[in-house]
Amino acid sequence: MSYVIVVLAITEAPIASVIALRESSILFAMILSWFFFRDHMGPAKILAGIVIVTGVVLTRF
Repeated sequence: MSYVIVVLAITEAPIASVIALRESSILFAMILSWFFFRDHMGPAKILAGIVIVTGVVLTRF
C-alpha cells in the first residue's frame, strides 16, 4: 500500500519533495521511540535527524 501511495504522489508532485517527505517517517519513528521507549539518542541519531530535517526544508526552496 505504501508503494502505491508513493507512486501516486510522484505522479502529482516533484520527486524530490516526495522522497524527502517519505524519509521524514524515519524522523517520526526516532522521536516516538525516544519518547515512548526511552531509546538512547546518540550523536549519530541526532545528526541523522538534522540531515532529514535539512533535506525536507531544502526541498521547499
